[in-house]
Amino acid sequence: MGARSRNKSMGRAQKTIHPSASSQKYLFGQYFSRTDVVDLILGFCVKSADLTLLDPSCGNGVFLLRAFTRLKYLNPHLDPINILKKLWGTDVEESLVAETREKLNKIAGIPLSDWQSSKKIPQIVTVDFFDCLATTETSPEISVKVDPPLLPCMGAIIGNPPYTRQEILDGLNAGKNYKDKLTNVIKRDFDLTISARAGIYAYFLLHSTIFLGEHSHGRLGFITLRSWLDVDFGLALKQFILGHYKIVAIIQSLREKWFPDAQMIPCVLILERESAQETREEYVAKFVQLREDLSKIFNPSLDSKGQNPSKADWTCIDHFVNFIEELPVTGVFKCETEENLQEILIRESLSFRVIGIRQKHLNPARKWGIFLGAPTIYFKILEIASSRKLLVPLRSILSKITPGIKSGANNFFYFPNIHHSIAKWTDTHLVLASKNPWKENAFTIERKYLSPILVKFKPQRNIFIQANDGYCLTTIQPRGDLEAADAKVVDYLKFGEGTPPDLPYALRRTCQNRISANPVRDWFHIAESPPAPLLHFEITTNREITFYLRPDLLDPVLQKRILVNYGFYQLFPVKEEDTEVILALLNSTFGYLMFEFGGRYLENRDGTISNETRIGDLEALPIIDPTLIQQDQRQRLIEAIHILGQRQVGKIWEEFKQHDRQTLDAIILSEILGFPEHIIPEIYSSLTEIARYRNTKKK
Repeated sequence: MGARSRNKSMGRAQKTIHPSASSQKYLFGQYFSRTDVVDLILGFCVKSADLTLLDPSCGNGVFLLRAFTRLKYLNPHLDPINILKKLWGTDVEESLVAETREKLNKIAGIPLSDWQSSKKIPQIVTVDFFDCLATTETSPEISVKVDPPLLPCMGAIIGNPPYTRQEILDGLNAGKNYKDKLTNVIKRDFDLTISARAGIYAYFLLHSTIFLGEHSHGRLGFITLRSWLDVDFGLALKQFILGHYKIVAIIQSLREKWFPDAQMIPCVLILERESAQETREEYVAKFVQLREDLSKIFNPSLDSKGQNPSKADWTCIDHFVNFIEELPVTGVFKCETEENLQEILIRESLSFRVIGIRQKHLNPARKWGIFLGAPTIYFKILEIASSRKLLVPLRSILSKITPGIKSGANNFFYFPNIHHSIAKWTDTHLVLASKNPWKENAFTIERKYLSPILVKFKPQRNIFIQANDGYCLTTIQPRGDLEAADAKVVDYLKFGEGTPPDLPYALRRTCQNRISANPVRDWFHIAESPPAPLLHFEITTNREITFYLRPDLLDPVLQKRILVNYGFYQLFPVKEEDTEVILALLNSTFGYLMFEFGGRYLENRDGTISNETRIGDLEALPIIDPTLIQQDQRQRLIEAIHILGQRQVGKIWEEFKQHDRQTLDAIILSEILGFPEHIIPEIYSSLTEIARYRNTKKK
């Protein structure tokens, strides 16, 4: 593929702002940057009219246009042409670069006849940012015309890099080559390798660092996905930030969806380059939770076209920025509260909350998202429980956590499925009926090759599992033995080896990966394995349940114990006698609070947000050590969970009104943890607000 063709492909991936189809926006991370969010970033990053600025993925130029206005505000006497000389931008899409130049010419008052003159604004260039190197050269005419392109060190780097995931890059033309290119660039810049799961925005952040001089104290302000704060692939990025920057602010809105059309949860990241380790470690990183619309916080006078804010509006933004940066400060303003906990300072008002924590206390291996999303009461509970040495990680009271069965082809291995319904059971066989009236593909399968299974989360409404919702093909016998025994299941296996025609189930990678010579395994081998008594589903939205699968619960048809599907995680307690105590703890409001901020948020297509907890998240989940709970309290916890388990579990905010839940919570929060009972409604209120926010669909 030629360079021109590759640039077009990656141009689509790097566009940050372009009126393309919604499917293209979703695929490549192309969304408009809101003007007020841009102004917020500029307020943090551009405090002097002497700065030179770069937007490395400038798109149609909204950051550079707003930066022009910001510089003009900071020094009204600056000549427009001199302002333009301070603005740099790169993008691989030529049409977007031309659009940005045109808009900047217009806002600077350059006559229409001169708009096509590249000499007016040579710093807005069509080039791949990852081809650029840093230089001390200050002449833009020389810098951008050499190979490789050279950019000077900047006073600030701002922008909204595309959030395209690496999995999507792999699917693009030349995507693998481009992915390798990004990896090589970061390896050259810092001798660093980051996870292949990181999105392009992570590479933009890393490569941008070489254009902020080591001793420059230059600032970086990006809109990024929030996910890197909480996932494994964010570890290297957090380590890098702690090793090169002061974290001025990480900001998330709990009120507004800044990109309502996008399936993403964004945050604003403000960093300042700092070479001195001690200075970095002692610096108080700020995590800012916005509780009102930016329009109410800043009171901007912007019309629908995003015209320039007045001087008073920039003053309001500066006031907000200065307030955040001055934390910690002495004195608490009216309508504010302040909490000084062991390692963090919390200041909050109706409009926003700021959590300050010295960077030496920020563990890159921990989830940082809790400082943005968790309510203040969460940190109080953790501090009290920790001070009393009541908490242990869940892994310490479990022998293991395992995923359920990963069939690799549910529509083949599980019954009923899209091909077949269950016609009837005989004493020896399951009889399947075809769902396609045009095809005669009914089958009979021996009962001994089937097991009951729990397939879906949604139908399960009770803590105590009542019944399975499907059956699974389970056999580990060699194909030859089955054929020698003239087993009916062989005909069904042949069906899986030819269906669907384009990629039969037997040829799927997930099934092919089972094949082994030692031990002997075939593509269809799924073994029965004893299920765990406790189950937790990986992704939840408005119901949080840890299920109890009684050891004596048998499927009435097969008289076998119930297996569980992938998506359910199986929790095996070390001590059998602790099982129901753990069940009560995990299903309490304390447990819900730990789950809510022990996982990571995923935004759905409809705008709602789900909470995902994987095995590593479950292993690290804080829980009260059952061995430290008094015997009478243990007994009452078991009684309380049995009462609660007799009914269906409702939505999170509905549960807080239930007397049986309140009884359970009183034992845990008041008796065991020592919280006054009047604090419990505050916990309910905080979690209700968070749960309703997560379940709000986009308009």
